[in-house]
Amino acid sequence: MKNRILILGIILLVVLAGCENEPGIQNVKNEVVTIANITGVVVPVTGETPVIKITETEQYTGTVEWSPNIANTFAEGTEYTATIYLSVKDGYTLDGVTSSFFQVAGAIETKYYADGKYISVKFPATAFNDVKVTYAYITGVIAPERGETPVLVIGETEQYTGTVAWSGNPVTFEPATVYTVTIHLTAKSGYTLQGVTENFFVISGVTATNSENSGVITATYPITAGTVENPVPIYISSINGVTIPVDRESPSNFITSTALFSGTITWSPGMGSPNVGIPPFFSLDTQYTATIVLTPNEGYTLTGVDENFFAVAGAITTNEANAGVITAIFPACSYRTNLGTPSITNVTGGAFSITVKWSRILGAASYEIYYQLGNTSAVMKYAGSVERTLGGDFGANNGYSYTFDPGVSNMYVYVYVKAINPIASSSNSDGYRVLTK
Repeated sequence: MKNRILILGIILLVVLAGCENEPGIQNVKNEVVTIANITGVVVPVTGETPVIKITETEQYTGTVEWSPNIANTFAEGTEYTATIYLSVKDGYTLDGVTSSFFQVAGAIETKYYADGKYISVKFPATAFNDVKVTYAYITGVIAPERGETPVLVIGETEQYTGTVAWSGNPVTFEPATVYTVTIHLTAKSGYTLQGVTENFFVISGVTATNSENSGVITATYPITAGTVENPVPIYISSINGVTIPVDRESPSNFITSTALFSGTITWSPGMGSPNVGIPPFFSLDTQYTATIVLTPNEGYTLTGVDENFFAVAGAITTNEANAGVITAIFPACSYRTNLGTPSITNVTGGAFSITVKWSRILGAASYEIYYQLGNTSAVMKYAGSVERTLGGDFGANNGYSYTFDPGVSNMYVYVYVKAINPIASSSNSDGYRVLTK
């Protein structure tokens, strides 16, 4: 009997050994999770709603439970602990993970318990009625300029203060150098940076970035001006201040200057004006070309500027490489789409007549006169339009004058004027009361 049992044992071992070497039969070994940072668990903030699950990864998912219990939102002055229960995906295991492996941003303690397969995360106590910072605009940070001294503090607000650090720690800003500013905000009593969204803060003239729930702000400025001997190529392409031709608009003669350059504008064809004292203006259906000549400021150069680098809004814009002569060709001049409201400057009453004067409105092709007998009757339109080429007295007062018959005498009449063109009209002017004779 003993020999028979021994023989059966030997046969079983041989069979098992054969199975291990059988092709297609393998022992699958799970990989230990490697993603340590648990995301999606937000630091408790008074009045905010707690999350109930983590951000899913390719290795695991997870649910979140809070203690002490939360009715709806986090209470003030309370230390909360989040218990995270992980569920690993196929091919992964938590076996072998150490107690200090996992990390949660903003926590004061994060510990993994292998026996229960959960993570305990302790957070700082919530603030007492702290209000989330709402001032987005950071003031007091001055853009680097060659030879200037960097600022070291921001403009203080009622919500926070802030220190400023510059890359390279310059005593004064060097020429032809790119600087990055880093700002560290400190919330004042009663305020918190918890709840601040990503890239919430704004610094004038530059793109600022910040992480969620953070008051550390960074921004990189354009290169500072060079020197006469070693100037920096102009890097601003937009040319501003060039008037887009619309009917009766006066042309600009200078661009909007920048820290890098200024410029003059010449228009073709040339423009006249109907009267002395009135500036030249654009005419309907005429195509205008603006020739812009740039002058670089000290420390900058047009050498290195690409062909057709510059841009003028509303125009086809061209320039040669390494040159600051810009040609901007606009579409044919059209009517204005927005008309200002006329302002009545004077009204006089006569026998069955009223003479009304009003301000000139740019782009008006004609004007309509409305009147009201007394203050109870309907507002009526005077028959016909007053063409802008009529009315006379188009001179030093930049306005029009027109006389019409309201059909009454010895009565108070309210007078209104409206500017119109084929595609737009203004509101009526304020009423002007006059007594006919």
